[in-house]
Amino acid sequence: DLINKGQYEAAREALGELWSGIGQRPPVNNLPPAVEAEVVLQCGTLTGWLGSVRNVSGAQEPAKNMLSEAARKFRSRGMLSKVSEAQYELGICYWRLGAYDEARVVMTEALTPLEDSDVELKAKILVRRTLVEISENRYYDALNILKEAESVFESASDALKGRWHGQKGLILRRLGTAE
Repeated sequence: DLINKGQYEAAREALGELWSGIGQRPPVNNLPPAVEAEVVLQCGTLTGWLGSVRNVSGAQEPAKNMLSEAARKFRSRGMLSKVSEAQYELGICYWRLGAYDEARVVMTEALTPLEDSDVELKAKILVRRTLVEISENRYYDALNILKEAESVFESASDALKGRWHGQKGLILRRLGTAE
């Protein structure tokens, strides 16, 4: 939750001894498998965000490795919504690297196993999915993603509804400027 709020230092502190630094795999040998996967997911996510914010060269590769590992561990336990969460963060890493096709594919795959009850995660993925299209100046594609996802956002939290409206405004402004 702290990472999603952009409170990266607080998230780093919350991980305590499990945080070894940007790009460092956490020491998870003695943890139960599901907890191990969660810690690897959070450290991978935090590595990606801190690496981006601090302009740490090469930080996205170890972030991708940790996120892929977390996805495999969650998949082996049948925790499909957690697999989607790891894939979503992996897609963000690809986006940061400018690998837009890979980001698009991974984020689309992240949506596949989600159920109707996974509203919050679906909403987050869809908003971030539009970033890929915006980055490639594909504003109509980004707008279509939000239009098709409107029903998801109707039942989302107010914060996510706000992100949907904000993202739609950004897209419309860019579209207006481009045309």
